Amino acid sequence: MAKQKESDSKAKAKRSRPGKTSDVEFDKHKLDVEWERQPGLMLRYSCDLADARRDLDIAKSKLDVVSAEIANSIRADPESYGVEGKATEAGIKTIVPGQQEYMGAESRVRGRKHDVDILAAYVVALDHRRKALEKEVDLFMAGYFAEPRARREGHEAIEDQGDERTFGRRKKRSSSDCQLHKKRSRKTAS
Repeated sequence: MAKQKESDSKAKAKRSRPGKTSDVEFDKHKLDVEWERQPGLMLRYSCDLADARRDLDIAKSKLDVVSAEIANSIRADPESYGVEGKATEAGIKTIVPGQQEYMGAESRVRGRKHDVDILAAYVVALDHRRKALEKEVDLFMAGYFAEPRARREGHEAIEDQGDERTFGRRKKRSSSDCQLHKKRSRKTAS
C-alpha cells in the first residue's frame, strides 16, 4: 500500500496542473505570433487530457481491485468485519465502501476525475481562444484597429482648416469692401 501511495504522489507531481490563464489569453497586437502558438497549446493540453483520462481509468481499475480484495477478505473472515454468520453479497456491498483502503482508492479516482475535468475545461477554453483569434483577425482585416487616414483631397482640406484655425479666418476683401470699411471707420471716429 505504501508503494501505491508513493507512485500516486510521484504521478501527481509529474502531472502539471494548469493553473494560469496566460495560455488562453492573447495579445491582439501580435496575432501572427498567437496563431503560431495555438496549435502547440492545443496539442499539449489535448495530450495532457488524454494522459489524465488514462490515469482515471487506471485509478478506477485499482478501485475495482481494492473492492474485490476487501470483499474476498470479508467472505473469508466475516467476524473481523462485524458480520455474524455467513456474509451475504448485499451485506458485503454495504461494508466495502466503509473500509479505509476503499476510501483511499475512491479518493484517488475523484482526484483523477477532477484533473480530467480541469484539462477538458482548458481544451474548451483553447477552442474559444481559436475562435476569438479568428474574430480578431476579421476585425484587423476590416480595419477596425487602423488609425483614421484621410484621402489626398481630405488631407489638403484638413490642412487648410488647420491654417484657418491657427491664423484666424481671413476673408478676401474686394477693393469696394475696403473703401466701405474706411468710410465706416471715419464715421465712428468723428
